[in-house]
Amino acid sequence: MKRFMLCLLVFLLALTPSMAEDNMESLRVVGVSGDEFIWRFQADNGQIIYFTSREAEPFIQYQDINFDGIDDLVFLPATGAGNTYYTFFVNLNGKYERVFLMGHENDAACNFQLYPDQQLLSVSVSHGAAGALCEKVLFRWGGNNLLPVRRMVSE
Repeated sequence: MKRFMLCLLVFLLALTPSMAEDNMESLRVVGVSGDEFIWRFQADNGQIIYFTSREAEPFIQYQDINFDGIDDLVFLPATGAGNTYYTFFVNLNGKYERVFLMGHENDAACNFQLYPDQQLLSVSVSHGAAGALCEKVLFRWGGNNLLPVRRMVSE
């Protein structure tokens, strides 16, 4: 078993550089604004998308977040000790459109969770005191915007 795991690790390490090279062709820094990098990303459809991130190597994932069966784009612009922030671009008619969280203080979805059966998305922000100070918001999709359905605040 140990030998198998070692062989698997060596194989994965050998793949890592080529995968990183493919990603770097579609992703690059084009500027800096304060403490954030300005990134240029070429999506799978050829569309150029710009986003900001505090991360030196931002996480990008294709995932269906609006429950239409088509993969959308999820970017990770910032992560901290208890909160991870995400920026969304939904695929509408073959073009990626920026998602706005209506009534939310910023357009980054913190610690998001999907509820496909209910067609809902939740965000939760920890403001301290081991999570006792927090805010949770439940959103429903309205086009490429997220509309708040319920909000809970613990202060």
